[in-house]
Amino acid sequence: MKKQEKIVEQIYNSYLTIGFVKRYNTLFHRFDLNLDEIMTRMDKKENLKVMSELGYKFKIFTPGQHYNYKEISDDVKLVLSCQISKGMVFPYIYIYIKNQKIDYQESLSFIYRHLINNMNAPANALLFRNYEDLKEIMASVIAIYEDLKKEFLKRLDESNLLEK
Repeated sequence: MKKQEKIVEQIYNSYLTIGFVKRYNTLFHRFDLNLDEIMTRMDKKENLKVMSELGYKFKIFTPGQHYNYKEISDDVKLVLSCQISKGMVFPYIYIYIKNQKIDYQESLSFIYRHLINNMNAPANALLFRNYEDLKEIMASVIAIYEDLKKEFLKRLDESNLLEK
């Protein structure tokens, strides 16, 4: 097995260890709203304020309204990226090792489907009606990110995959 494949395996095992499937399923069903209910007009500064209130300094990249939070730990860079527009949140977690992007499906909805082995399972965008919903969604996504980060970094350290 190639080093990249071993790293991807550690990523998926980390998701399993943190109880991601149950957590994302709960989150998705909590915010699987009727499209008529969702917030259609948003303010980028207000979105950033919501995330700042959670203790995270995201930067916005446009077009597409991607909000990114980056952390670097030695040779590992983790990026929590959320596309937020028209009452929808699409969260992603990107992982880079020694400045090389690890090639795996970074979308949390895709990871959820992959881990339950059902690519047709309903798990698309997380929908919100107001900024309180957005804050709740982002708090849950950030908690998943933090737990994944800790578990993955621990696994990387224990497996010596960063060694040459």
